[in-house]
Amino acid sequence: WRSGEVTVTRLAGLRLTGGETRLRVTGGGLTAESNLVMALRPGEPKTFWGDLHGQTRATVGTGTIEEYFAFGRDVALLDMMCHQANDFQVTEAEWQRLRAWIDRFHEEGRCVIFVGYEWSGMTPGGGDRNVMFRGDVAALHRSSHAEVEDMSDAATDCFPVTELFKQFRGRDDVLLIPHIGGRYADIVGFHDPVLEPVVEIYSDWGRFEWLLEDALRAGYKVGVVSNSDGHKGRPGASHPGASTFGAYGGLTCVLADSLTREAVFAAIRARRCYGVTAAQRIHVELTVNGLPMGAEGSARGPVRIAGRAVGTGPVERIDIFRGLDILHSLSPYTPASFDGSNRYRIAWAGSRVRGRDRLTRWDGSLTLSAGRILAAEPFAMENPEKGITRRTDTRVEWVSNTTGDDDGVDVTLDAPPDAVLHFRTPVIELDVPLADLAAGAPRVIAAGGVDLRAFMRRLPERDFAPALAFDVMDPAPPAGSCSAYWIRVTQEDGAQAWTSPVYLTVD
Repeated sequence: WRSGEVTVTRLAGLRLTGGETRLRVTGGGLTAESNLVMALRPGEPKTFWGDLHGQTRATVGTGTIEEYFAFGRDVALLDMMCHQANDFQVTEAEWQRLRAWIDRFHEEGRCVIFVGYEWSGMTPGGGDRNVMFRGDVAALHRSSHAEVEDMSDAATDCFPVTELFKQFRGRDDVLLIPHIGGRYADIVGFHDPVLEPVVEIYSDWGRFEWLLEDALRAGYKVGVVSNSDGHKGRPGASHPGASTFGAYGGLTCVLADSLTREAVFAAIRARRCYGVTAAQRIHVELTVNGLPMGAEGSARGPVRIAGRAVGTGPVERIDIFRGLDILHSLSPYTPASFDGSNRYRIAWAGSRVRGRDRLTRWDGSLTLSAGRILAAEPFAMENPEKGITRRTDTRVEWVSNTTGDDDGVDVTLDAPPDAVLHFRTPVIELDVPLADLAAGAPRVIAAGGVDLRAFMRRLPERDFAPALAFDVMDPAPPAGSCSAYWIRVTQEDGAQAWTSPVYLTVD
């Protein structure tokens, strides 16, 4: 590679005889390692990665549609994409221009591109939904013509979202994805179980696990996706931006037999998919009583939940859920993992409200009452404009905001056991004795809002392998009801993955 060139190269002719491996590349004093590479047998589902939600300057973003698809296919190396422009800004000419670019870039077996748009109705009318079509029979039904001067097709508008449900009811070639953006989706008051098989719980806007919780609390059977909702024309590598875009965009992994529109669309409708944060291609496997991710089934007696996570970095823990309850939390650490460690994490997360004003300012400081701060580095602060602004021997200061996601600092201390950490932010102020963190168990302090919280923990002495398997039993699942079994993977660097649930009715 030479300076100024895109540093992406496709290597042809590589072969694996079986099993799993990682590829390592070295040069110029740098070393990079790939995520998991697997050789699959015929018939085994493959993992395809995509960003199914983003915009360009065609509406409220930057860059052209051509640049958007070219970047996603050739730089971010996505297997699938969808362009989701705000419907109230999409003219008929822009709609036809999008369709033409999709025809040019869509290539089955290389990069699948779906026709779609964002139904951008206000939350009292249902809230944001991505509309995605399986094929070319795609009709634009806007929530309004607010910024479209040509009113000749105004009669095709659909508001509230129940009118959109009516318009698409009976079609098996279209799906809607509720998500959180400028107008958050209300799926408690508005939901179609056939048209809405998945919900988007992470994007540039932040982390919204509460949307999945809303669905499960209401008894819906939905899967999980994550995308960027990026407005910078960089699908698959969408960095945080100004204003309320506080997170690095996510990706959706689809478990499909082949890279075709038909196969990928069918897999999403069947909930054979999961979402990850920060474009980290974390490999996740899940079976429940032998049923694959997203499936439905029935059982008698105990339930077995098995699988593994292979991360892009050391895995901190895997939380195994039944509905809203954590059945098990697995970690690679033992008490001996923390022997000799003088590293600590002080972090915070959450948002003020569900709506557009969710961004929460955490600009603050950490002061050590005794001893010295030897080192400090940001944790999960993905925006280069945020981070540590000042450090002395006893104090660290930072600029930070969250929109549901995590931020924090990792510090290395030379301090006596009776030292106290003085944590000061506009959201919450805490005084935590260092001794309370000695065992390595996290201390979590709720701070109101939408899952606003501070959390602190001692870090292990060394990094562990980026893989963790699980095989646990739910000995007494509730009889006569449908339970959703799913997992959340958390890496030491803060990256996360959520699986679509397996829905099991226990007799």
